[in-house]
Amino acid sequence: MNSDVLIESVSLRNSYTSRVDVLNKVKGLSLLPDNENVSMEMAGEYYEVPKQTINSLIFDNREELENDGLKVVSGNELIFFKELGVIGKNSSSFTVISRRALLRIGMLLRDSLVARAVRDYLLDTEDSQPKQLSQSELIAYLAQKNVEHERVEAERKRADAERDRRLNDMEEKWEDTIEVMALNPGEDWRKETTSILNKIAQGRGGGEAYQGVRNESYDLLTSRFGPRLEVRKQNMQGRMLREGVTPSKVENLSKLDVIAADRRLINDYITVVKDMAIKYNVKLKG
Repeated sequence: MNSDVLIESVSLRNSYTSRVDVLNKVKGLSLLPDNENVSMEMAGEYYEVPKQTINSLIFDNREELENDGLKVVSGNELIFFKELGVIGKNSSSFTVISRRALLRIGMLLRDSLVARAVRDYLLDTEDSQPKQLSQSELIAYLAQKNVEHERVEAERKRADAERDRRLNDMEEKWEDTIEVMALNPGEDWRKETTSILNKIAQGRGGGEAYQGVRNESYDLLTSRFGPRLEVRKQNMQGRMLREGVTPSKVENLSKLDVIAADRRLINDYITVVKDMAIKYNVKLKG
């Protein structure tokens, strides 16, 4: 039986929803701290598709999936996941997917090798006892099943390696974020913020990108905290001239010098650069 028949038949899907054991047989399954459900992100990771694909499938098949335990949690359940750090403190809702619902997603999802493996496994267990095969037919049958098993196992290993890589990337990003957040308005703030902005510019090819990134930081400072740096710069240049500062020094005054003259602006600017470093995944080491 072609496993895609599960995609087309509601009644056939209904007959397999108890077979949640198949999920772990096809691929290692991680659960939320309640040990019962997964999130939409985790469902996407299991089937190796974007979260939006899972979201769209849920939208199209919500009644079926809700009958299998998919739900939007609230009240004490929502607080439970917040306290464990699974979702943000300000989250107003959280969708959880039971193992039965996750299995049904595998029976519905077209463009996923893992979902196909789930469907194949479900139907294979039904047909696992061939009837009255000759010796040659039996050998061919077992050889085919061995090939399918090796394919699923290779896919599982690849998925595990990809999961490990993603976890490693997440750990590195977390370490970089911690280092970025440690940036403070000390004596080296100009050097440290410039280093971060230079790394962002290098990621864009260098050259004109250096000034472009610097200007982006100034624009973000103005939009978030309100200082008109160009006006302040002109006012500072006027004062410098009245105080007898040489015209060359006046001409070389930068917006960064303007920021350096105001302690609050320094703090605001560091906040902006920190946010840029996190947004653009800047690696401070190396």
